[in-house]
Amino acid sequence: METITVEEAEAKRLYPLTLPYRPRQRAMWEKVVADMERGNIPYALVELQVDHEQGAFTGIEVWRGDS
Repeated sequence: METITVEEAEAKRLYPLTLPYRPRQRAMWEKVVADMERGNIPYALVELQVDHEQGAFTGIEVWRGDS
């Protein structure tokens, strides 16, 4: 799935729905996306770098718009 940056999401007037998911948690954000699609709610996947006490990672957040 395609991802966008935080800046692109903000320009589209989207806001974060979830905290960042780790790469191994893909199945979890896929379920959120499926719910968004079922509800015809606009959304985007936002890729960002996360600094965490257990190590930095590239995370995915689900951002949504108003439906």
